[in-house]
Amino acid sequence: MVTLDYQHRDNRRRDAWAQFRRSVFGPSRADVWGAFARQVGGTYVPGRWLASQKVLLTIGDCWPAVLDVHHVSAGESSESYTRLRCVFSSRNGFHFSVQRSNLLTPVARWMGFQNIDIGDNAFDESFVLKSNSPAQVRRLLADQSLRRRISATLPRGKLAVEAFRKAPRHGSHRIDELRLETRGVIKDIARLQRWVETFSAVMTTLVAERVAETRDPLVRL
Repeated sequence: MVTLDYQHRDNRRRDAWAQFRRSVFGPSRADVWGAFARQVGGTYVPGRWLASQKVLLTIGDCWPAVLDVHHVSAGESSESYTRLRCVFSSRNGFHFSVQRSNLLTPVARWMGFQNIDIGDNAFDESFVLKSNSPAQVRRLLADQSLRRRISATLPRGKLAVEAFRKAPRHGSHRIDELRLETRGVIKDIARLQRWVETFSAVMTTLVAERVAETRDPLVRL
């Protein structure tokens, strides 16, 4: 097959533009997420039309997960949030959320809004913790190594177990999701890898606490 000279010129222009873009803006999300997918044994799915690009992966041996970006309207503009979600079969509907304290946290405490303390002063001062079972969330976070993982994973953002709204109950069990979400588009492979490691640690603890089942929940994100 003969390649015409203008085709070579077009390829050179595209390569030069790609190099210029990387030098100014850094690697693209497609480049970073593609490399991340290969690193964790997942699948990178390019964006098409209205569907955003994403990475499909598995947490542990059986829990399906997805990394993507969603957009939240803020007046006339919108904000982008990177999120990692993992679904699992829940035995008891245990939910919790943890996020960094902010300037309004002392006011919220004074007004009586829920904030569960676990007895670790540094952690209690740094995070706002909520749950439908305070005793169970204290057991979950009794593991110092897990608290350290969460602290390293959440310079900002939110980690939570909540109901998976798209799935009906399966028999006597419900489908819940573990979700980590932070503002902006994350293009740091090391940081994304920490997210996956934290998810694995949380899911292992949820199994030990007899919250999560070690089987495929048979739903997809």
